[in-house]
Amino acid sequence: MNHVEHYGEVVGYFNSTEKEKFAFYAFLLYTSKDGKIANYVKNYREELSQLSGKDCLIFYHDKSSKSETSSSGEAYITARAIGIELNEIPCIVFFKNINDESVLIYSLNNNLSKKAIKTELRNLFEAIRNCISRYDSKNDFDNRNDLYDCLAKYIRENNIKNFLPNLKIKKLLSKIGKLLPLLSFCLQLKQSIFGSHN
Repeated sequence: MNHVEHYGEVVGYFNSTEKEKFAFYAFLLYTSKDGKIANYVKNYREELSQLSGKDCLIFYHDKSSKSETSSSGEAYITARAIGIELNEIPCIVFFKNINDESVLIYSLNNNLSKKAIKTELRNLFEAIRNCISRYDSKNDFDNRNDLYDCLAKYIRENNIKNFLPNLKIKKLLSKIGKLLPLLSFCLQLKQSIFGSHN
């Protein structure tokens, strides 16, 4: 993991001729409002660094080294610079190169427990390792498009698994809420016609 104060430092890294080569690069974006994600990064930064290892270099803005407002502002600036919506934060944004407009957005759920966040991120980086093992056994990253297609598939499947059930539940509850007045009216009409059978 690589702590950066602002987006310009990331640009500088990619302009450097001495930069280390990774299969994936990513921004970990969160704000002071994303308390559980922020606390995870603060308390388990070393574990996250070990998880990503040499497979993925993660850039992040650390609010502990500056005011929370300033740190949140840097997350928004980075999001705008790489072309993602602010409402997609918190997330991990994977990219091939700082000049590449194609990114993969892995949504993070700030409502998860600490244990669930740890499990989710372990699964994510295990999937990344599997992609590298499958498509780039030499770790020279010549098959970068294959690597990204592999990760994109995992992200799509994960987002569907995590968010569609909630969406269906919300829609179902909404429909039930709309039907309740009608059901109540029918029950009253029945009682007025046939009387109560108590």
